[in-house]
Formats: sequence, structure tokens, C-alpha cells
Amino acid sequence: MKQTALEAYETKQAEIEKLLKQITAGLQTHDRNASGKPGGHNWGHVGDLNQIIVELQDISDRLNGKGEYAKE
Repeated sequence: MKQTALEAYETKQAEIEKLLKQITAGLQTHDRNASGKPGGHNWGHVGDLNQIIVELQDISDRLNGKGEYAKE
């Protein structure tokens, strides 16, 4: 049976929702791992989060038509 575009779209949306839950859990794990080390959080941990922000901001801009994705 051939999948429709709507079915494929809904499948991909569900995959994204699953990834968002995994990202939330991953952020909590990252925080626990950082705080459990001697000296706690360091600038490397901040760098990790900065890179994640850059990537998520690009995704947000694409979905919301902002930044380089804004309509002229």
C-alpha cells in the first residue's frame, strides 16, 4: 500500500515529538553529569549548550519563518 503525503507527514511529526522528548531528557542528563563532576559546571558545558542553542534556533527560525527564512 502506498503511503500518502499526509501519512508520511504525520509519521515525521511523531518522530520530531519523540526527539524533542529525548532532547529534554538529554538536557537533564547533561546537567546531572556536569554537576556531579569535581568543580561542577565549567565553560565546556556552557559551550555544549551554546552549540545546541545555535542549532535549535535555526530549526525554530525555519519553522516560524524568521531569520534567514523570513519572507521578504
